[in-house]
Amino acid sequence: MIIVSSCLAGLKVRYNGSHCLDKKISKLIKENKAVTVCPELLGGFSTPREPAEIVAETVMTYLMEGLK
Repeated sequence: MIIVSSCLAGLKVRYNGSHCLDKKISKLIKENKAVTVCPELLGGFSTPREPAEIVAETVMTYLMEGLK
């Protein structure tokens, strides 16, 4: 079994409420070869949420960057 990101499976769980469907991932799910997981939702984040990225091993939100 393969674990894949929920947004790649077409679920609208990205930070902005969208998805980034990958047809190969979708095929794996339909064949019962993969299951979906969204780490951000498991971590308690909501959808939509502030965008964030890892910069020098630190998670930075765009809101935090505006405070620099």
